[in-house]
Amino acid sequence: MPRGFSGAGGGAPRAARGAAGVGRPRGADPFTKPILDQFQMTDPRDPSKAVPIIAFYFPGHEEIWDRHCQAIFLGNFFELEEPILIHPAGKPQEGMPFTNTEAGFQALKFWKHAPQFASKSGHEAFALKKQLKGSEDFSYSGYGSNWRAMEHVLRQKFVAGSKCARHLCLTQDAFLLEHNSVSGRDSTWSDNYNGDGQNWLGLQLMMIRDELSGHTSRGSWTCYAREHINLATGAAHSEEWQNTVKQACMEVHSKWPTCGCGKPTWNGQWNELCSRSCPGPRKEDPSASESLFGMVGNVVRGGMGFLFGEGSDPATLHAPNTRGDKPICGCGKPTWNGQWNELCKKSCPGPRVLPSQGRR
Repeated sequence: MPRGFSGAGGGAPRAARGAAGVGRPRGADPFTKPILDQFQMTDPRDPSKAVPIIAFYFPGHEEIWDRHCQAIFLGNFFELEEPILIHPAGKPQEGMPFTNTEAGFQALKFWKHAPQFASKSGHEAFALKKQLKGSEDFSYSGYGSNWRAMEHVLRQKFVAGSKCARHLCLTQDAFLLEHNSVSGRDSTWSDNYNGDGQNWLGLQLMMIRDELSGHTSRGSWTCYAREHINLATGAAHSEEWQNTVKQACMEVHSKWPTCGCGKPTWNGQWNELCSRSCPGPRKEDPSASESLFGMVGNVVRGGMGFLFGEGSDPATLHAPNTRGDKPICGCGKPTWNGQWNELCKKSCPGPRVLPSQGRR
């Protein structure tokens, strides 16, 4: 039973979703200790210091930064082991249990449909919200705004003593960034992928963490935010907060291999695409092309006397056509899938090569 739930308001939600792998990763403990050394930025509260960044998103599956920072429990689509009780403002007797904060938050906008939302995963709740468009209660069941409604939902999820609260505190003083995977998807709760989003979710989580740790005074993120944001509404009264979100977002981008379209590669490696359907192009590791000598080292390790294509970027290797038109790996063997710019097998050091330009 959820915390404080007496049984009124409907049946229990489908807790088995978590076990089925919807809303949490298969075969993994979602409550591993968050990793604080993946990203960092200059601390806007004290520019003489650096502060860790924890990037998270978890839209029902792990994004690459979720795997690196190990904080998927921060995401609104994350399925909880124990349901939380959500109710309209001032009406705890009408509370209903939810197993993810996305469903609980959306229910406050359509409370007469709350029993439907209570049985939904995060994705299902988001889809139901779209179906009910036009009948929203923008008072959010009496909380007055989306900012206040989310505060209520998050306080239930991260109530003192809960597993979520304990792991939120393990993020220590890190800047929490809901790093979206798509630009234009959400400029309110996330960073909108490109840094122009307000990151309200990350901000509210940092404020709740400050309360749990008893550190809301000078030097805290709460104190910093209060100087630049109306904490009753979320409205910014300076550009400082947005600049900080932008800085954090750019730090995450700068450490991550990207596809030619600008999105992170699917496996976190250079010279890959973000997805099979993306036209690319693939991008080489910038650090590998900074030095001609480093590039020559790659050629030597490849075991072949490679030549540069005429008029091409020196970072791109072109192989002499020694096997007719058959694509080859840098080691000289055929590529695993018969395509250029691939290896013969995963364990081969390569390098990858492109067909020679104008040479036979």
